[in-house]
Parts: sequence; C-alpha cells; structure tokens
Amino acid sequence: MPRKFLQIIILLSIFLSCGAFTATLEEQRHDYQLAKKALRAGKMQTFLQLADTLKDYPLYPYLRYYYLQPRLAKTDNGEIHDFLAQYPDFPQADDLRARWLKQLARNRDWQAYFDNYTPQKDPVLQCNYLIARIN
Repeated sequence: MPRKFLQIIILLSIFLSCGAFTATLEEQRHDYQLAKKALRAGKMQTFLQLADTLKDYPLYPYLRYYYLQPRLAKTDNGEIHDFLAQYPDFPQADDLRARWLKQLARNRDWQAYFDNYTPQKDPVLQCNYLIARIN
C-alpha cells in the first residue's frame, strides 16, 4: 500500500508541474503579444519590461529582432553583434546582418564592417568588404 501511495504522489506532482508549465507558457504567449503591440505603438518602456520577462520564451529572439531591425542606425554595434552571435540560426539573421553591414558602410565604420562581415551574395556588400580591408 505505501508503494502505491508513493506512485500516486509522484504522478500527481508530475501532473501538477505540467499544468503549471502550461499556465506559464500561456502567460508568456499573452505577454509576447502585448510586447509586440507595445513595440508597434512605440511604448518602449512597456515593451522593454515585457521583453525582459520573456527571455526564456521560445519566440524571444523575434522580439529582439523586431526591436533591432528598424533601429540599426541608432543601436550600439555590440548589441547587434551579440544578437547575431547568440542566435546564428535565427531565420532573419542573414537579412539583419546584411542591413547592418549596409548601415556600417553608410557610416563608413570600416573596422566594424570588417570585424562583422560574413560572406555575402550581394556584390555591393562584397565590394564594401574590400573597401573595409583596404581601410
């Protein structure tokens, strides 16, 4: 009898922990949608607060991408570099890098361009890489 009781306790704890995870995931989904809305509305403080609570949510890289992509000219190079290093397999990583490289070339930040260049298909980016090497 005690063994069966122990099995029931273990199963009940597993069941309850799964339920708690589901509730947390549902809350994260809700907060993710709120964060996207806040970003679109320009409510940066709300967005940043919500995004900070979602760092373990599977779609968190998308929030960072949505934040970084339109702010490439204003964002610190280190933040973009860190994003690309942390999420190298992110579906839009190549696009973000290409846009960032174009911004670096516009700013004539050849050292950052050289340091962060990866082989590109765009001939303009390839040419800029040679300019960066020369500089």
